[in-house]
Amino acid sequence: MYLSIIGSFGGRDSYFTHDLHCQKEEIKNMKGNICYSGDFNISFSGWKYPGKKIIDETKTFFTHHNLEILTEKNENSVIHIVMNNNFLKDKTVTQHMIPIDRKISDHHLVSCTIEPINL
Repeated sequence: MYLSIIGSFGGRDSYFTHDLHCQKEEIKNMKGNICYSGDFNISFSGWKYPGKKIIDETKTFFTHHNLEILTEKNENSVIHIVMNNNFLKDKTVTQHMIPIDRKISDHHLVSCTIEPINL
């Protein structure tokens, strides 16, 4: 389990770029089942944040490392859960995005349920 915030001040500064690079290097060295989750400051669906190039490069990185963005279709969300495809084999994934009052958080809650496929 790898929990993270990429760029604590958002997705458009040198801290974000440095964090993203360092976390990719760490992920490259991980073995076994991986669950990588947190505030990525990247929206894979909806508003293109922080920009199309970073979104496309990050998606390509995950694909190259056999990782799936389970929360990719949550529009305008920068909170994500990513897992390796080997762990997800023969399982169904149901994901939810639950709205949170803006007085409590500037992000919504995301969750995933992973269950074996009934054969």
